[in-house]
Amino acid sequence: MTEHLILIFAYHFPPENTVGAARPARFSKYLSRMGYICRVFTAADQTGRDDTNTEYIHDPFVAHPHRGFGWQVERALRKTLLPAELGSRWSYLAFRAAQAHVRAHPGIRVTIFSTFPPLGSHAAAYHWLVLKEYPGSPIFATHWPRSAESQALISENGYLNGWSAL
Repeated sequence: MTEHLILIFAYHFPPENTVGAARPARFSKYLSRMGYICRVFTAADQTGRDDTNTEYIHDPFVAHPHRGFGWQVERALRKTLLPAELGSRWSYLAFRAAQAHVRAHPGIRVTIFSTFPPLGSHAAAYHWLVLKEYPGSPIFATHWPRSAESQALISENGYLNGWSAL
């Protein structure tokens, strides 16, 4: 039987002291106890933690404020289309790190798990879906935005095609 890898995209994760960090930490903890290999990609600094299965991916918007055109674009998005949303550019960096991790482990079964908030975690999982390099990888998203407008926009544009659960 092949090993089963769960990739968890969680912008918030311990040691960050936020409510949003608790859920992905518990999923990682209990899935690991059940024998799954969990790899967490987070924007929470992991300095001082001895967890080899958690990878810190810096958020360029936070780590390098006011630098470059990308920062200005994300700032404009945050002010207009996605107010208060974090992790727009982080999502792509987290996706690339996950892709490199999976490529280093050929033949492994992959499941994607993304958490909310922020929407950037789901965007990282969405990159995985669009890639189509790993067809059939189940994708699970927790706490998707439930507003009627969000659901209509998402379903009209077919963004959920291929998602296993919400």
